[in-house]
Amino acid sequence: MNSDKSGQEEEQKRPAALAERRFAEVREQMRGMAPEAIFDFIYRSKLWGSLESYSVLGLQLDSNARLQVELPYLLASRGKNTGGDPMW
Repeated sequence: MNSDKSGQEEEQKRPAALAERRFAEVREQMRGMAPEAIFDFIYRSKLWGSLESYSVLGLQLDSNARLQVELPYLLASRGKNTGGDPMW
């Protein structure tokens, strides 16, 4: 059995996320736009439906809570820091 195929089948079975549904609604409007114009459109229209980040999903505080806890330890173990920005 091809693992790629089963992964694709699994992906097809899951319901579309809000961002996917919203993008599908405006895909044709954005066709031919420059990348900067697409980003601007997504940001200004709050296309992804997030109250915390208008430009990209996954940056919401609750969606990366574990990363927020673990990253400082990882960086410190390698002699690095976050530059003092607690929200990064």
